[in-house]
Amino acid sequence: MKRTSIVNTWVGAIVGAIPPVMGWTACNGRLWPSSTSPIELFPPPILDFTSSIASYFPDFIHIAGTADSPLGAFALFMLLFSWQFPHFNSLAHLVRTSYAQGGYKMLPVVDPKKNALVSLRHTALLAGICTVLTPLSGLTTWAFAATSAVPNALLLSNAWRFWRRPGDKEARRLWHNSLWWLPVILGLMMVHKQGASWTEWIGLVEAAKPEEKEKEHKNSKVEKTE
Repeated sequence: MKRTSIVNTWVGAIVGAIPPVMGWTACNGRLWPSSTSPIELFPPPILDFTSSIASYFPDFIHIAGTADSPLGAFALFMLLFSWQFPHFNSLAHLVRTSYAQGGYKMLPVVDPKKNALVSLRHTALLAGICTVLTPLSGLTTWAFAATSAVPNALLLSNAWRFWRRPGDKEARRLWHNSLWWLPVILGLMMVHKQGASWTEWIGLVEAAKPEEKEKEHKNSKVEKTE
């Protein structure tokens, strides 16, 4: 496909975003919403606007609950899908001469400016995914939206520079930025995992019994429905 159309990058990004979804399903996560596996939303405590949305689709959308709703799989997919564009497009720009010599129809060969613009668009989308979609899906708490702001701002800044001046220096800087951005973001997602208690994990406090956690979970769902 690389010899025939620039769409190859988008197709490759879909393939690259599937592995975390495979892991999600392996852990018994659900991919599609249903009455038995609804989309569960985790709105920020100060802005519970999703209650009105859920009221229109009571069989498919719930407020809070468990952090394994189908929206979590979608958030993981979008995170990996969009990350590949600033990562790969900047690298492809650096080797565009080799692509051209090989007869590959890559975006940096056909339209270098659009190549940089696509990188910028998906970098901006990554900021939205981290700030809204990920915590709303229940993968993380809303603290993740704040702690991910710094790496997102740095990546967006380099993507903006690459778009303003699509040169080798700017492309290399964006590519290097994308290399550390992903592990940092995934690490922050682990730190802010919904329902995780790191003080219990390292033994600073006694872990709650399963019965107590289940009771607390049921009480929180009752409070949300009232």
